[in-house]
Amino acid sequence: MAKQPTSNDVLTPMLRQYMQIKDQYPDSILFFRLGDFYEMFYDDAKIASHILDITLTSRNKNSANPVPLCGIPYHSVEPYIAKLLESGKKIAICDQIEDPKFSKGIVKRDVTRVITPGVVADGLGLNSSSDNFLVGLVVDENRWGIAICDISTGLFQATEFDSTEVLFEELLRIGAKELLIDSGLTDGSGLSLLLKEKLPKTLISRYPFKLNSEEINLDGLDTGEKFAERYPMAARAASYTLSYLRETQKSSLGQITSIQPYEIASVMRLDESTMRNLELTKTLLEGDREGSLLSTIDRTSTAVGARKLRRWLLYPLRTPSKIDERLDAVERIMTEPEFL
Repeated sequence: MAKQPTSNDVLTPMLRQYMQIKDQYPDSILFFRLGDFYEMFYDDAKIASHILDITLTSRNKNSANPVPLCGIPYHSVEPYIAKLLESGKKIAICDQIEDPKFSKGIVKRDVTRVITPGVVADGLGLNSSSDNFLVGLVVDENRWGIAICDISTGLFQATEFDSTEVLFEELLRIGAKELLIDSGLTDGSGLSLLLKEKLPKTLISRYPFKLNSEEINLDGLDTGEKFAERYPMAARAASYTLSYLRETQKSSLGQITSIQPYEIASVMRLDESTMRNLELTKTLLEGDREGSLLSTIDRTSTAVGARKLRRWLLYPLRTPSKIDERLDAVERIMTEPEFL
């Protein structure tokens, strides 16, 4: 969170504007557009300069309370954003929303999108061989609902279950970059501490709005027949996750067109110990992909294929008819290469 100026500080109109916008995004590093640069101030500047290894300087150096600042070029911002995301930071992009040539006084600025580890578009250092999942989690007594989204591909799925044990198995399989939870589950609650322990590499965020189980808005999406009736907790999680995406992206989510409900019972359960000891997607000692079963068998030619293979390994089928369909498809590819 950016350090607030003291009562002795005399803020310029530009810094007052900065602080007004920053107060709306206290958990994000604010990229504040000034001409050809994005500038960061106060604690944001200190944090970003350390992570990005860029020079930390100050504004009003001769004053009693100089303002820490650092900046990055507007035209080459992607690698800097990618590096901050790798460190688990959120970034609020604040752009000029009017032409400086025609502005009277301070140029109008506003946040045009928020980028988080779980909400990343193409071109920002994404690993093409694995999904970049945002997961929304809701709970009602002993029933859990989760929604899973990769905004870069438009994949959007949801499910629900009544076991905390199964919840953690599924969260570990998903490997989300960011997990959204209700504020009531944060800061000291048993579940919050367990989430941080089990998912140390996952950014745990709060929904930035009050959850209302009576309001489920999935308008415009293909949800299948009676989705909300059959899977009420999954529908709530999907609705809240979609609201979060709309709020952070501040734009149309045209790539997300449907929600695919799924059931854990249709695939084999894999607990944490099994996934780790079998080295399905990463090695036991180093935790690297190289040397795992996935890296050994992966001969896919596309990013979509690599992601699909990873999901197949982590979600072994249990239904004989589904297994036969997959084997028949593999057989056809092997015996009829022209099919490809």
